[in-house]
Amino acid sequence: MVPCLNEESESHESELSECVEVMAAEDDRDTGTEDYSPLEAEHMTDSESSEPGDVGNTVVEAQGSFEKLLSLSANLDSKTRLALLCRHTEPHLHEQLRSHSVTKAGKTWIASFQRQWLTKFPWLVYSRRLKGGLCKSCILFPHRPEKGGRKGAAPGVLVLQPFEKGLTRALRKDGILTCHEQSSMHAISQQQTCFFIHNEMSPEHRADSLLLSKAAQNEEENKEVLRQIVRTVKFLGKQAMPFRGHRDDKLDFENLTTNPGNFIAALEYLSESNDTLQKHLRSAKKNAKYTSKTIQNELISHYAAELRKHLTHRIRENNLPYTVIADEATDAHANREILSVCLRYVDLSEPHIRECFLSFVHLERATASALYEKIVSILSDPTLSLDLGKIRGQAYDGAAVMSSSIRRVQAKVKEIAPLAIYTHCYRHCLNLSIASSCKISAVKLVFDLINATYFFFANSPTRQRFFELVANTVSAPTSRTKVLGLCKTRWAERHTCFEAFLELYRPIIICLDAIVAPQDYPDLCEPTTALEQWQWNRETNVKAHGLKASLASFPTIATFLTTKNVLDEIHVYEAYGMIDATRKTVKQKRQNVNDVFDLWYAEIVDLANALGVAETVARKVGVQQHRSNVPSESAKEHYKRNVAIPLLDALSQQRDEQFSQDSRVLDRESTREHLRPWTNDMPFPASLPNELLRWQDLWKSKEKDRLPSNLLQTLGVCDSDTFPNIHALLIIGCTLPISSAEAERSFSLLRRLKTYTRSTMGEERMSDLAAIAIHYEVVIPVEDVCQRFVSTNPRRMFAKSLFDEQK
Repeated sequence: MVPCLNEESESHESELSECVEVMAAEDDRDTGTEDYSPLEAEHMTDSESSEPGDVGNTVVEAQGSFEKLLSLSANLDSKTRLALLCRHTEPHLHEQLRSHSVTKAGKTWIASFQRQWLTKFPWLVYSRRLKGGLCKSCILFPHRPEKGGRKGAAPGVLVLQPFEKGLTRALRKDGILTCHEQSSMHAISQQQTCFFIHNEMSPEHRADSLLLSKAAQNEEENKEVLRQIVRTVKFLGKQAMPFRGHRDDKLDFENLTTNPGNFIAALEYLSESNDTLQKHLRSAKKNAKYTSKTIQNELISHYAAELRKHLTHRIRENNLPYTVIADEATDAHANREILSVCLRYVDLSEPHIRECFLSFVHLERATASALYEKIVSILSDPTLSLDLGKIRGQAYDGAAVMSSSIRRVQAKVKEIAPLAIYTHCYRHCLNLSIASSCKISAVKLVFDLINATYFFFANSPTRQRFFELVANTVSAPTSRTKVLGLCKTRWAERHTCFEAFLELYRPIIICLDAIVAPQDYPDLCEPTTALEQWQWNRETNVKAHGLKASLASFPTIATFLTTKNVLDEIHVYEAYGMIDATRKTVKQKRQNVNDVFDLWYAEIVDLANALGVAETVARKVGVQQHRSNVPSESAKEHYKRNVAIPLLDALSQQRDEQFSQDSRVLDRESTREHLRPWTNDMPFPASLPNELLRWQDLWKSKEKDRLPSNLLQTLGVCDSDTFPNIHALLIIGCTLPISSAEAERSFSLLRRLKTYTRSTMGEERMSDLAAIAIHYEVVIPVEDVCQRFVSTNPRRMFAKSLFDEQK
């Protein structure tokens, strides 16, 4: 369809004319108009008359080719195009325009280009370079004419050639100017010219500007929605709360009739005070709501990646040494082995020691190769980008697959980091020393008896309620009405269990006796109607009879109190920080066992009298295989020789083996030899001997009460400029591990995170949520997570322009 000039196009032309006049006037005011005399204008050369604001330059470059003209026009920028349209060069006042002689009927006269034509035809300009008229619209917006058109003149004069001949017929019906203005080619070019100038003069109304403005508005709204979604992920992750409900993908946000789950419910709550989020949830397409489980997993992954990047940025920035901490456990819901990997390093900003959880990973096989590969893959993750050669310590439990120095995990790690010292968790060492000490048959029987009592009440709510009734009746009301079980792994926690069991010893005996012989305790219940509610089956009666017979025996009471007192005397809670003190205490008790056991035995007799148990000893036989049978003259001597002395001796021996002096104290005379492996970590290893002497002199002048009590405090007062080598060694010393408790704490979180309602959670999601929940105190900016999500997943709804190409 060929557009024709109508009233609207004529108004565009008048608008164009006004625009040209205004911009030309401004140009005259800014730059001034230089007038040439007729003589000067006559002698101007082509190079002098070639000006940047002349469309004749484009015609010259086209060289008569319309295809080349199309290419030249397409390559013009908007600023140049607008300048040629509105600020085209004009002939000077005294400049001689194109003219030629005309002879007709024997008369000859001069015909010249008329200046008033430029006013009558706004599209017409005079090219000083080509000395003729041109149509700036058709040159800057060239359009190929339709074939066969009645007025479709081919591009020629005024487009590819200047108007310099036939000047006398310019305004006739068949004249050049009149025919060109009426051509379809010119009409289309003129309309494009008017639209271009209108858009350039009013950019806010341009189509692309409107699209960009709308795109920017949509982008900001979408990013605001994304911020709210990330905040929801952050909240639920830190609280270790489940995300999804039942059938979240089929929810109707206009009519939520069922519980949608925490994630959707939190978004709904936020939308009550956020109109943008509310509009998005109500009106966005199903595939653009950003609430699916896939988007949840992506955001959780990006948040956890930013978190791990933040946790380890000090190591990368300062090139710090670090320790790998790992431990295994069983994922009860997946029935698979799971490995927890953590890091330990020194944050020099305060300074303080930081231990951070990195990841959970399932193990197909718990072999040394599989464990090593998983640890290395976590540390080599691009998000962390840790230098494996900077590993200076590794802390695991005492299992052979981890601790063996031959082809096991610690040996494989040393292949890539030779200075990675293996440390057996010292908390495990303490527990192992207690556990090995308690292998005496009499002590083991007491432990089994306490556990059997715990399960007797814990596995039956009816028995537990009856025990609470008995405990509140026979003794003063107390907050402790439950029997505690022995901890399976933390032997130190058995001290608490012994304390609780001693406090409830008498109520336990009475409760068991009341179950076996209820007629002997009429005061425990009110009238006979209440008696009927305590009906016990045969299994309960049999178990209660056996437990009562075992607990109400003097050997059990004697062994129980002796074991409790031994564990109590070593201050098991403080033993982690006072190894030497506890070793000394145990040896003193062993040396003074006669006096110490007198006090213990008095307590044993008092408890036995309170329970009505007579003082007896176990039956003696010729050959005793299952318990100690050291000869003795009295019951007191029997329990001292068969329980107290063996227990103290075993505990002392185990402490000496697990915490030898050589493994914890550096010999002053061999300091240099011990520090030789760390030569590459020292900035100036050659000056270490002199530096050690200056360091020793520094602390000799200090008072003892002002000396630092540990390596971290020493690091805080060590000047890295004065003592660079010692400062580097102190960092390594603080980095070396003490225990694998950080990895074990992550398993406590795992029990809260992966419940029976979330038993099918994937490994990556589980690991990321665990990291978010464990590092609750770390603040990750929401904007960083949003930016990572947008950059990792380029989507058109987050682009700055609707025309941006998505790669």
